[in-house]
Amino acid sequence: MENLKNDPAQSISAPGPYDADPRDFSCRCGCGFNSPSPRMVELLNKLSNTIRERVIINSGCRCETHNYKVGGKPKSFHLTGEAADICSRKMDALTLGISAFNAGFIGIIVYKNFVHIDVRRRRCMELNVHLFDNPEEEVSENEKKAEA
Repeated sequence: MENLKNDPAQSISAPGPYDADPRDFSCRCGCGFNSPSPRMVELLNKLSNTIRERVIINSGCRCETHNYKVGGKPKSFHLTGEAADICSRKMDALTLGISAFNAGFIGIIVYKNFVHIDVRRRRCMELNVHLFDNPEEEVSENEKKAEA
C-alpha cells in the first residue's frame, strides 16, 4: 500500500480521526437543509485534526426560516453553507478562534462561549471578541447605552 504522505493530492482528502460528521452541519429546524461548502468542510476538518478534537457545530447550515427565527443576518453565510458556530470541550473560545485563524478561516468572531467561523470570499482578518453569550445580548446592551 502506497504511503499517503508521499502523494500530496491524496493526503489533502484523506480523512482524519477528528473529521466532522456531515450530519452536524444540518439546519437545526429539521428541514433537512445540509449543504456546507467544500471549503468549510475542508478547513473545519483541518482545524479539528490540528487541535486533535472534533469541534462541536452549534449551528451550521440554516434555511431562511430558521435563520430569521434565530436572529441571523439576511445575507448570513449560514444560508449558503459557508459559516458555522462552533465550540470546544477542551479550549476556551478565544483559543479556538486563534486556532481557526491559523487553520485558514477568513471570517472569525469570538463570543464568550462559541466562535463564528466562515469562508467568505473577501479577506477579513479581524478577530472580534464579544463578552456576551450571543449577539442579541450585545445588541440590547448597545441599545441601553444609546438611550442613556
